[in-house]
Amino acid sequence: MCLPTAITDKLNLRFNFNELSIIIANFDLKCPKILTGPGPKGFKVTYSKMIEKIEHWQSSLATTTADFKRAFEHLDREALYQKPQAGTWSIAENIQHLMVINSSYFPIFKQVEEGSYQKPFIGNFGFLTKAIGNMILKSVDPENPKKINTIPVWKPEKYEEKEQEKLLEAFEAHQQEFSDWIVRLKPALEKGQVIHSPANRLIAYPLEMAMDIITTHEKRHLAQAKRVLK
Repeated sequence: MCLPTAITDKLNLRFNFNELSIIIANFDLKCPKILTGPGPKGFKVTYSKMIEKIEHWQSSLATTTADFKRAFEHLDREALYQKPQAGTWSIAENIQHLMVINSSYFPIFKQVEEGSYQKPFIGNFGFLTKAIGNMILKSVDPENPKKINTIPVWKPEKYEEKEQEKLLEAFEAHQQEFSDWIVRLKPALEKGQVIHSPANRLIAYPLEMAMDIITTHEKRHLAQAKRVLK
């Protein structure tokens, strides 16, 4: 819910502060403008930190999606699937890989949302899970030139969509689904939920870091796909 102006007036009178900052836990993300800037009589409402992060991740997903479409939607099927050389992924394979790896998180997200998720033992060691998360985040940075070997369950050929000609449309729908999940996971994010990698329960990191890893990883493969055109 957005905060009505009438409430801000009352709060301003009650607390008698020049500026009051309130963290709003539950509000409609579709109307953030009402919650920005100075309010009546100097009253000010600001986002919680997690809400800012959620908007950052959603913005990253939207930007990456738009960049993929802008760069490749003019290509025909042959160009999308053409490999520049043996051992190098085509543009389509980069997109397929992203959908495969991102979707592998969805069953975990569902368990977290339902409250049935069982945190792995390693998840009890905060310093260790953060270190693991940071290591993975650095490895997927677009500026990191080191090649990463993709494990079999995340390879492009695991993508099962039959209508390959509509790959970019499928990617756009996938990105929206992921963006929706981020909002649904807000309570878990605020609690500092730790999850395991979909590929290995012995690899765990904070859910918050998983979002950073996923959105950064997408940018890495956008850059990789663009290099195919050069």
